[in-house]
Amino acid sequence: MLVFLYEHLCASLAPGPGFEALRAEGWAMFSAVLSDFGRCARPLALVAPPLLAEVRRQCPRAAVREVPASGEEVAFRKLARAADFSLVIAPECDDVLAQRCRWVEEEGGRLLGPSSEAVRLTGDKLALAHRLRERGVPTPLTVSHSLDEPFTNTSSVRQPGSPTR
Repeated sequence: MLVFLYEHLCASLAPGPGFEALRAEGWAMFSAVLSDFGRCARPLALVAPPLLAEVRRQCPRAAVREVPASGEEVAFRKLARAADFSLVIAPECDDVLAQRCRWVEEEGGRLLGPSSEAVRLTGDKLALAHRLRERGVPTPLTVSHSLDEPFTNTSSVRQPGSPTR
């Protein structure tokens, strides 16, 4: 069984400020799943050049592919198409996780995790609260808030003239 393992920071070619600390966290997650899946499947991995040797050392059974300088999408899609399953680890921000899950789905792959639609919905906490309420699921009050306005938690604000506790 082939399992495509992808961790966004370990596949990233565009480091920025604070990148190495984030990649270290990404590597911790990726290393754990690589070790686990290496025991029961043949992992396929897409990683940035600095991590190639480390991935091959940690999991000799893994089929490791280097992220091409031209970008990751074509290589990602090819591995997702070839694999029996795909595990995608990526940040929810900027639609990164939802996009990669959608790539797997578009290639006919099977995700070990949520669908791109579920990722997109749970990434939008206000939309998720509305969806849960529509379906009768008890949900805490959730409101939109502008960063330009101070937040007031009205549930704990004492109204003038009301008794103190």
